[in-house]
Amino acid sequence: MNFPRLFKLIALLGVFGSGIQAGELEKAADTLPKIGFFSKEFRYSDAWRKYGLHDKLLENGFLGNAIPSLSWIFGNVGEDKIYDEFKKYHAIVISLDRGYLTKDYTKTTLNYRNAIRRYLEQGGGVLLVPQSGEYKQDRRPEIFNLMFEEYGVTMLREGIYDPKQEYSYEGHPFLSTAKQTAPSYLRFFRLSNIKPSPVTDGVKNLYMPLFGAGGMWGTMALKLDSHWDVVVRGDKTAASYRYSPGGTKNEWFQLPGSYASEPPIAAIRPYGKGRLAVISCNLMHLTINAKAVDWPGVFEFRGDGKTASDGHRLLFNTLRWLSEGAAGNPALGSYVEKPVEGTALPPSVNFDRLRFPAPARTLTTGIIGIRSALSDGSGTVREFAAAARRAGLDFIAFTESFEKLTPEKYEQLKRECKEVSDAQFYACPGIEFPTSTGLRWAFWGEAVRFPAKHVLSPDGKTVHWWGQYAAECDRRPSALLNYDRLHQLGDPCNLWWYFRVPLLVYRNGKLQADNVAEYLFALDDIRGIGAMTYGGIDTPEKLSEETVSSVRNVVYGPLEKARDWLNTKNTYEANSSYVSQGPRIRLWNGINFNNSMPFGKVAGAQRVRLKFEVESPDGIAEVKVIDATRGLFRRFNGQSQKNFSAEFEAVHDRVHPLVLEVTDSRGKKAWSQVLRIQNPFYAITRCTDNLNLLGYSTLSTHPDRHSTVTFRDFEDPGLPTMEQTSIAGVDTAGAFVFTPETSISISLQADRGEQSGGSNQLDNWNAQIVRYPLISDGISIITADSTRRVDTRSRHHLDKRVSYSNGPFYSLGEPQPIADIHQTSYLLRSRIRPDLRRTRPWLCADDYRGGVMLHEIQLRFKEDTVLKGPLPIRIASFSPGSSWFNASRGYWTRLVAQEPGGKLVDRPAQKCSGEIADGGFLTVLSKASPRRIVLIPSADKLSLRYEMTGSGTLNFGLGKEGDRIAGGETVTLRLAFISQLDYSGDVSSVKDLPEGFDMNGKHSAPGVRAAVGKFLSSRLISTFEADNGALAFTTRPLKTVCDLPFRVNGLEDNGCAAYFERNGSARFLFAPVQNGSLFFQTSTEKGADVWCGNVFLASDKNLKLTLTVDGQAPGKPPKLEIHNPTESAIRATVFSPASAPLFGGMKFQADVPTGSSIHKILELKK
Repeated sequence: MNFPRLFKLIALLGVFGSGIQAGELEKAADTLPKIGFFSKEFRYSDAWRKYGLHDKLLENGFLGNAIPSLSWIFGNVGEDKIYDEFKKYHAIVISLDRGYLTKDYTKTTLNYRNAIRRYLEQGGGVLLVPQSGEYKQDRRPEIFNLMFEEYGVTMLREGIYDPKQEYSYEGHPFLSTAKQTAPSYLRFFRLSNIKPSPVTDGVKNLYMPLFGAGGMWGTMALKLDSHWDVVVRGDKTAASYRYSPGGTKNEWFQLPGSYASEPPIAAIRPYGKGRLAVISCNLMHLTINAKAVDWPGVFEFRGDGKTASDGHRLLFNTLRWLSEGAAGNPALGSYVEKPVEGTALPPSVNFDRLRFPAPARTLTTGIIGIRSALSDGSGTVREFAAAARRAGLDFIAFTESFEKLTPEKYEQLKRECKEVSDAQFYACPGIEFPTSTGLRWAFWGEAVRFPAKHVLSPDGKTVHWWGQYAAECDRRPSALLNYDRLHQLGDPCNLWWYFRVPLLVYRNGKLQADNVAEYLFALDDIRGIGAMTYGGIDTPEKLSEETVSSVRNVVYGPLEKARDWLNTKNTYEANSSYVSQGPRIRLWNGINFNNSMPFGKVAGAQRVRLKFEVESPDGIAEVKVIDATRGLFRRFNGQSQKNFSAEFEAVHDRVHPLVLEVTDSRGKKAWSQVLRIQNPFYAITRCTDNLNLLGYSTLSTHPDRHSTVTFRDFEDPGLPTMEQTSIAGVDTAGAFVFTPETSISISLQADRGEQSGGSNQLDNWNAQIVRYPLISDGISIITADSTRRVDTRSRHHLDKRVSYSNGPFYSLGEPQPIADIHQTSYLLRSRIRPDLRRTRPWLCADDYRGGVMLHEIQLRFKEDTVLKGPLPIRIASFSPGSSWFNASRGYWTRLVAQEPGGKLVDRPAQKCSGEIADGGFLTVLSKASPRRIVLIPSADKLSLRYEMTGSGTLNFGLGKEGDRIAGGETVTLRLAFISQLDYSGDVSSVKDLPEGFDMNGKHSAPGVRAAVGKFLSSRLISTFEADNGALAFTTRPLKTVCDLPFRVNGLEDNGCAAYFERNGSARFLFAPVQNGSLFFQTSTEKGADVWCGNVFLASDKNLKLTLTVDGQAPGKPPKLEIHNPTESAIRATVFSPASAPLFGGMKFQADVPTGSSIHKILELKK
């Protein structure tokens, strides 16, 4: 294939930058150069064709495809498989993923490196795109150099900048604004130092980015050997700069680097039959935002609006040149683009065919919490290492006392740890220190630093700016050692940046604290957390086999895995260990415990199989399976067997964080890592730094900052509403399209003063104690109590304000002066298909109409109170998210409210105020967007009011001037926050919303009729009372934003609660029971016909019941697993309510031994 001649033909046809239709190019796809893009940043497979660079490549004469390659860096894919993937393309683009783990990348990247070398030897072309790390200490530069130094290119940890040629794009609603932790992503520097070459033909000017993905450097400095032909350099006034470890991202371009002038930016070279090129430009600007909405394309083509930038011309020229080298090899370029297809879920799944992993045979053990003579212990590092080896340990971690340590001694510790470590043993440095609030922490890992003066309290005796110190240590493993002090100050839910819980804290063989309950709470607090134990040993002599047996940390795998566990960042690897006083846990695993399938669409998707294998030379007494703070899930009687295993069933009815507690015949215990039964696409999760809520639940809030969850963010940006995606490469939870925002922050004004909700400037907040009592794939429940204030002024320096997370833990302050606040929130499942978001995002929102969150807020007034001001109780605020989204651009144009008496007010969204009908609605429409937030409120006593400010902020609250509330009285407010997607442009669909979300109980509800049980109320959530464990009801057809929520009281949490959609899925869908009430959502589009309740019940309520109907081998009959967790045998009657589908009226006797399970084969009711 003659690519140069082909390119000339395409150019004559006007393909480059012109107007040939994609369809015409697709017909000639076999003749086009094939380009493969390898990085996690590229949207891959079919999603690439909808949202990636695909069409731009076609317009310029290429056929491109994107392939995820993260696992290649971790060594999980063989060399031949990688090479076979490369061979499909004439040229490939490689940008390496970030590396946090302490893996030996020399080994793990070997297959990747060998495959690249083979590909080049066959004539393939390779474009290298160096990327800065998204965080200061991530290992992307190190991995890049390991991969490509053999080709004479090195990426420096330096960024390029030319202050004389700087240009800032000011027209973006979000990205033109600089923040302390995320500088403007749209700052550039111009260059015209371009050498004539095949890849720079027509390239006259480039606007290079200062910043890229994650707010890090946009243009990295390179060191190139003489084999490279440098074709693009910075101008004479450009230079490279090193980063300042303690500085913010906006302060980086200050320390001079390796280049004082004309740093290289792009270069090419031959390599055998193949060709290599490098372009130093962050993918955020080079490729991945080709279709992003509101992306200005400054580097790619726009420049400063007067002088164009030829970034994409440079890219496409380079890809042409690279592809020409492969033209003579028919073995390259076999990629064939297949038609984009929809997605079909299997009707059912069979989990009987899957096998559990083999038990772990390699376990690595060690102790954390060693103090040597370098601080307040005795003995040298070498003496401790020798004693540890004699005691049979594989690793030890020092946590030297800060009070007796110096920076010089700490560097000595790190040096000596390295000296005594080898392939059979590892010594890890670390530090134990107090904070100014009295908390005592242990940090360990090779990245941990001695606390510098700027993070210490004025007297230098404690760490005050704890968060900043944790960040400077790159958020390595950390553990709080004195939870008793924490509870004196406040609540663990407000902690941040911690990644281990010491289940047991010892000091020289004596138990100081039992923190198992703290570990279980952290799991319910949705922390990515690891279990460990703290030895507190200060002499080598105490490292005897007898002493260490009670304080061992056990890591699954060889010593390399333990090294990772001791050094990893954030929550990574935190869950690869367990704690033991003696028993060994060889296996604790499950089949389908982390299921991403939508349960209502695939039969059997809720089935979970679990298994453990444990052992002890003293015999196993019992194994408890603990469901975090919910308590005992199962208990198995080990009967003193030295090797004991059990397999049992569970279901996906809610998130279950399960932990094993193994006890041997001598009373010695072991606690496992958590096994979390969840659907990750519907669970509420945190960011991996254990700070804010994040993830598919679209709840972006900061419990550490005492903020509360308000509503489900819009889930559609870039999916169904446009053939463009939201901007990629920005380290934030926010969408970069118009998504109106709202927040709940309750403030009161009264004759007795003011109770502020809080603000960053005032440093005074409602303290929020947040809990997550229920998380499921349907309804999730979040509670928040605020009875105290919290003051955050201690985070600041005398001359400078400090970011919240850089400060210390903030203790709870004075009681609330006017009213205590309690909030219960219900997050509802939307109709988004998050399992398709990455692979087929245009399909995941086919039926998406928005999200719903319901709130019940109670204010209990402490004394007689007279309200003051035009909006005395302010509850929530709405805004368009940015002043850029204003009425002149078609956003935030009309305010619509249903006022008392049913009057509909429709007015321009300008300064105004008014009252809302109880159970009415309030919204703001936008001509330019289908996204709107709808509020449906109801209050028992006070009027519902709103006011819009001149800046466009809409405030909602309660009461009016002079309203009186008696001491001890409780004011209850119910709210529905609906993030609605509606293309009609009017309020017709808004008017119907109160029918489904009935806040005041006065609407007709969805025409509910209960055939079994009793209908109680439609207020907030339609609620029923079951009759002997069962309920059956129907509704009229009602179209809603999401499936409607239902609550059924009077049911047992016995593991066998479910609902059955007679005119829907027609199978049991297991759902959670919380405080005796079943919560679930079901569609009312065609009218619901539902049975729900306990499918089976037992006369002895101690029995746990697990029903398996689907998810088995074809033809296998249903079965009921009956488990007895008590310490006595149980004889009980097991029965199914008469109205239950499939099994109604079934009844039998069950004899279940203590700590054991039996299985009953069931026959379906005819």
